Amino acid sequence: MRNAFEIVNEFERQVADYAGSRFAVAVDTCSSALFLASRYLSVGTVRLPERTYCSVPAAVLHAGGRVKFSDLKWQGEYGLDPYPIVDSAGRFRRGMYGPGEFRCVSFHWTKILPVGRGGMILHDNPDADEWFRLARFSGRHACDQFNDPGYALAGWNVYLDPCYAARGLTLLKNLPDSPADIRTHESYPSMAGNPVYGEFSDHYRLPPSHDVNWKWRHEGLTFRQVTAEDAADVVRWRNYPSSRAAFFTDRELTEDDHRRFMQQKSYLDLVWIVHCPAVSDRPIGMVSLSLETQVPEYGRLVLDEQFHGQGFGERIERAVLYHNFRTLRFPKVWAEYLESNTVIARLHEKTGWKIVSHRDSPRGRVVHIQHRGEGVPA
Repeated sequence: MRNAFEIVNEFERQVADYAGSRFAVAVDTCSSALFLASRYLSVGTVRLPERTYCSVPAAVLHAGGRVKFSDLKWQGEYGLDPYPIVDSAGRFRRGMYGPGEFRCVSFHWTKILPVGRGGMILHDNPDADEWFRLARFSGRHACDQFNDPGYALAGWNVYLDPCYAARGLTLLKNLPDSPADIRTHESYPSMAGNPVYGEFSDHYRLPPSHDVNWKWRHEGLTFRQVTAEDAADVVRWRNYPSSRAAFFTDRELTEDDHRRFMQQKSYLDLVWIVHCPAVSDRPIGMVSLSLETQVPEYGRLVLDEQFHGQGFGERIERAVLYHNFRTLRFPKVWAEYLESNTVIARLHEKTGWKIVSHRDSPRGRVVHIQHRGEGVPA
């Protein structure tokens, strides 16, 4: 055998034949299978049963999604609604695969095929198959350690070790057609209400990155991270009639609202207080760039009324675009605004945004825009 991973290929072929899928991609755990499937589909909000293994919501979050829990009762398997991803860690049967699925199975030593460690993605998508095989092996095709044909993407180190594949082939040979399920919703405690998985939680409890979160400067403006002590300024700016008309809620905010926001704010939600030392020793406004989605979201631009009509909105917007494209290096950014807000529409037009789509909301027609860095200085 010239390549140790040929035995992994054979294990994949036999599992696909047993389960009835066109493809099977072996990885180191079922958790990794769920993560790669979620990442490939660029999941948004995923509805999960509140009683499941903790690595499942974690995999969704790692892939850039959000988690909503339900009281779904399940046995052996369940779907990551509304996506065609199936967590089948507790079910492994002959012919169980359904068309269009990304079915993720487990070979943990407590599972039906107790290899010791491992998982697979069972699917029928040729494009996904190529991506999964690169993504699981640091962006290259499975090969010997240093015989590398090149990297096609920035992948992850989650391939299945060939020794587990060899054991899996032995165990699969004697596996019955319909082993009993080994997991149900009753196997796990409820995770509903756990703040670690909440939409506005700091999921990872990391210290702030000073290069990204804390303070930076651009052409006479200084941007620093918002704090609870900024409550009076932020609430005053947000409660201006012009500000309330521009946001998706016109409710008056209180300083307690701001403090609660600070307690819940994700470290990926970059909210900056803006200073211009040349004109004032007090902050002049606020702006944000949220990294909580696959594409950063720009927004929350508000100014102290004494600085309205002086070009600071455009200066701030251009500074944030420069920071996104030249410092953080994201290839695009998006934003939304109410179509009735003609002032912000003119500002976005000046700074190079392109309209992508529209949608309706209780506050009126919403314009979805995108920027790809055209016109932003190098």
